[in-house]
Amino acid sequence: MSPLQVTLVARDYDYLPPLAMGDVTTDKVDLILICTFGASPRSHATGRSPTCC
Repeated sequence: MSPLQVTLVARDYDYLPPLAMGDVTTDKVDLILICTFGASPRSHATGRSPTCC
């Protein structure tokens, strides 16, 4: 069986580098990780960009 292809778009949180660097892997998931500050459920729901302090 071929690996499941998953694209994850998330904010640049401190716990994501192990995924980005390949420290955490699995043979059943082909992960594409996109880290961006603009990834926010609120911004997608409202169509507006998130604001930041």
